[in-house]
Amino acid sequence: MNKITFSTPQHKTKVIPLRWLVNGVFHTASMYFFSKSLGIYFRDEDGITPMTPKLERKMEFYHKMYKILDKPYDKFGTTYLISRNFLNKVSEEISGSEWDDYDENEVAYWEYMWNEDPETGDAWRILKRG
Repeated sequence: MNKITFSTPQHKTKVIPLRWLVNGVFHTASMYFFSKSLGIYFRDEDGITPMTPKLERKMEFYHKMYKILDKPYDKFGTTYLISRNFLNKVSEEISGSEWDDYDENEVAYWEYMWNEDPETGDAWRILKRG
């Protein structure tokens, strides 16, 4: 039986302390700023918080910090090549009918809502729209 590996690391530098620093500090920090920037963007798009000039400046700052901190990672960090065999195996596993989004009555799972009886704890599902 041959083992299918998920990924192969591609080290861009042989200096191990530099690699540790870049992978641990710079990549983590850049992803933090990236997620903060996306958070502001999606809060505006969902209508939770309207975009104000102050939030725009914050988002620009977070994006600029992400770009600055991600440069060392692009140059010295460790990237991973995902195995094509692994992707093929996963796609075969999830292509069965048990992964379908519809139940036996051809109703999508997102059309249901779960109700729970507070006394007994029994749960059942009903259609959201009648």
